[in-house]
Amino acid sequence: MSSSDRPEYVQQNVANWTKSNAEYTDAVAAESWAQDEITWGVWRTPESELQVLGDVTSLDIVDLGCGTGYFCAWLARRGARVV
Repeated sequence: MSSSDRPEYVQQNVANWTKSNAEYTDAVAAESWAQDEITWGVWRTPESELQVLGDVTSLDIVDLGCGTGYFCAWLARRGARVV
């Protein structure tokens, strides 16, 4: 199915998410993907301070495609198997 074959509501949804991404993540995308430390919430509190995650080595992690993927990148660098 080409993008022009999609129903109008799907095309509008894609347009809204594309606009939101440009406003919210594009400016810091490279920095966020490269960030070594996992941070939490709007205050970006470091995981090393909160210690809520625990050891993820060898855990299976499913990414449902509900965001930027930064978190899965951080988990993969800590030894999780991300799908």
